[in-house]
Amino acid sequence: MISIGKVVKTQGNKGDLRVLPYLNYPEHFKELDFVFIKDKKLKVLNIKSHKQFIILKLEGCDSIDRGREFIDYSIKIPKDKLKILPSDQFYWHDIEGLTVFDEDGHLYGKIEEIIPTGSNDIFVVRNKDKETLIPAIKEVIKDINLAKKKVIIHLINGLID
Repeated sequence: MISIGKVVKTQGNKGDLRVLPYLNYPEHFKELDFVFIKDKKLKVLNIKSHKQFIILKLEGCDSIDRGREFIDYSIKIPKDKLKILPSDQFYWHDIEGLTVFDEDGHLYGKIEEIIPTGSNDIFVVRNKDKETLIPAIKEVIKDINLAKKKVIIHLINGLID
């Protein structure tokens, strides 16, 4: 199962859920027949976009109280339901765990978390007790090699102390 978003609050008073999507393609949500929340398979009745959120209507979630039960839970789907992405784009679950090096071969650690910011994602890289935040922008990320399980970064001024 792959997490594709998180329920952040309810929308209205009829049980609709406001979801922060983890996918760069919100239209992918519109093709879903069902999702999993709290290990329950729920039929999708309606999906629409609202600003940077997805508004999700699920079968059996017909009141604000029922909707509140899902706040802070991940929306998951089976991995085989994910679309194939262009070769220069990746799903978070593919990137998490990759080892990060700079262009000179210096090891920074592994990507343990990805934080969405709206404009770009931030890779949280940890190595023992040190944490480094790497912006996922073209000026910094030079190569993501899934086969070798590594990411090459270019150090721009001010990125690393």
